[in-house]
Amino acid sequence: MTEVKVKKLLDLQNPLWGFENLITLSDKKIFRESINKITKDNFQSPMYGNKLYLTSYNKKILDSNLFEADVFQRLMNIFDDLKFIEYIGNLLYKSNSSIIEHLEYHKILNESNKYKFIDDLANKKFKIQPNCGIGRNNENNPWKQISCFKKEQIKELILSENFIPYYPTFEISRIDYGGRLLPHTDQSEKIASFMIYLPKNTEESDSPLGTIFWKPKPLNTNNSYLQTIEKANEHLAGENLKRFNKKHDPIRTKFQNQFTLLFFRSATSWHSFEHDQKEVGSRLSININFMFPMIN
Repeated sequence: MTEVKVKKLLDLQNPLWGFENLITLSDKKIFRESINKITKDNFQSPMYGNKLYLTSYNKKILDSNLFEADVFQRLMNIFDDLKFIEYIGNLLYKSNSSIIEHLEYHKILNESNKYKFIDDLANKKFKIQPNCGIGRNNENNPWKQISCFKKEQIKELILSENFIPYYPTFEISRIDYGGRLLPHTDQSEKIASFMIYLPKNTEESDSPLGTIFWKPKPLNTNNSYLQTIEKANEHLAGENLKRFNKKHDPIRTKFQNQFTLLFFRSATSWHSFEHDQKEVGSRLSININFMFPMIN
């Protein structure tokens, strides 16, 4: 296998990372062909904008044959690789992230224990681990279900073993011409977002149909919009969007085929999307998300 190379593609407050050679071009072609066979009626209804999607944990909608296909199994194996998990955890630790604020909001961490947790985390080989820890979830496929814990249970796990638990999901996405997603930062339990674009040709790959990231205008860095945990994933519209646009500039990225993209969720990880290219067909992609378990 060709050596995977990591590059910082956008050096913003919330950097955009690119992983080259993580997914082979031949597998991307198979993904594209497989997704094109899925009719619109078989996608889940859009929650925001006109984005059609299928999630790995929705057993009623995602075809089991698709989930179990060799190409999707190879995809999951890449993100389950221990060296990869170790690398992402170390990258998260050095990045802008709202995961500590999420834990404080749910009263899992507080002023008296969060700094010790952060210091102890520095010495952990695996700073993030799936669910209850490396090798402890062999009986269940973590991609197939949403993880949920009682608050006291997950609090004890985090404070006693010093790692951030997560469960992985993949999401197949289709957005047609005219579809758009307004600026948002994602739900607060999201730790990391990986994006695998699936352009069919050079024309699509060169089109500005990648994710739109938002950069504070000069002299506005300290006044950039913060999306608190209480309002996490609120998509800006109306007057809020007007005020946001006065303080931020959009950075449109290409729907490129070279990199698998990564960014971490934070209070300022603003991104959006707009399919305004008539000559380009459906925008197909796969999103890999590392999610903090739900708390009940």
